[in-house]
Amino acid sequence: MGRSRQIASNENMDRLILDSSAASTDVGEKVLLDSSAASTDVGFFVSLEEATHENTLAGAPVVGAAQLFSDAVTSEKIADDAVTSNTIATDAVIADGIAASAVGVSELALSDGSANQGLITDGSGTLSFADVKPENAYIGDVNCLLISGGGAGGSGIGAGGGGGGGFVENKIALLKGTQYTITVGAGGTAASASVGGNGGDSSAGAIATVGGGGGAGTFSQGATGGSGGGSTDQSAGGVATAGQGNAGGFSAGVQGGNGNRAGGGGGGANAAGGQSPNSPTGGAGGNGAASTITGSSITFAGGGGGGLYEYFGDGEAAGGSGGGGSGSGDANAVAGQANTGGGGGGGGSAYPGAPPDGVGRNGGSGVVILSLNTGLYSGTTTGSPTVTTSSGNTIIKFTSSGTYTA
Repeated sequence: MGRSRQIASNENMDRLILDSSAASTDVGEKVLLDSSAASTDVGFFVSLEEATHENTLAGAPVVGAAQLFSDAVTSEKIADDAVTSNTIATDAVIADGIAASAVGVSELALSDGSANQGLITDGSGTLSFADVKPENAYIGDVNCLLISGGGAGGSGIGAGGGGGGGFVENKIALLKGTQYTITVGAGGTAASASVGGNGGDSSAGAIATVGGGGGAGTFSQGATGGSGGGSTDQSAGGVATAGQGNAGGFSAGVQGGNGNRAGGGGGGANAAGGQSPNSPTGGAGGNGAASTITGSSITFAGGGGGGLYEYFGDGEAAGGSGGGGSGSGDANAVAGQANTGGGGGGGGSAYPGAPPDGVGRNGGSGVVILSLNTGLYSGTTTGSPTVTTSSGNTIIKFTSSGTYTA
């Protein structure tokens, strides 16, 4: 072994200095610290004297991988939190430096997924396992509730109530990357002394519903729609669309002359519009249908109540459950409730004096609601829908038109 010079003894600690400038010092000289000698103190310092040439150790690792025995450093020899992101140089750990299968699910601190799932991010730093599908591949179904706009009530002495908007619950097969157009129907518009306007249609992808039929004016039939509008003649109410609603009611008769007429109620998603009895009393709007797509039961698409010529105290006809507006009597008709597809109330008048204006009221706007497994939800929408969750499903409620991309 090469030669070393013992320079000094400092109290209880010996110091050895290797001076590479000395001619007698060999290249690559080694120092043996032998604590077995009685004269050797425990605890040594090995000092590097400033050499006469450039110090090649400055700025470089003192101990590199080549200087370490295999398995010399293991996880058991590293104190907890001794290595943090701040102490690891940029690009110090690369894929080639990680052994195969060294990082598993348990090291990622998250729950394992199902077979053939991949690790994805939500864009906010949260990782999870989910199905990874190619573009245009089928990824699952989305449940849909479509409600069209309700029909407006008719206007006149005793007019028909507006029909509720079409009501459909169905499923759409989602294809990854496909954009689905959502259309929400507007409520029908009432006009003075005529049949009320039909509600607007709603759609989601290829599924569509028909707007509610407008209520009849004086001596006419209610309009056809998702649910039919109420009539003021003695034949039949407005016709409904099969599978989406029910027919409107009609007037059974007249008391005290043609001026004392009352209109039938607009049809609802769950029941036909009420028939005006053989007296100046309007028919009630047909009740709407309930859906639990949001996680709770909500009723939609009720029909509007028929209007009447009120004679000394006959009351207004009620609108159907699910947003239907009441008909006019000694008070003005009431509009269908927004985003329920409820029909508007029919117009009417009162004896011996008015306050009613005789004009029917507008139908309520529709709504489109989507419900899908939260693991399938992409988060890509337009139209500013309301997004909530319930029992593992994500609920997307459109109250105006927009899109959803799977």
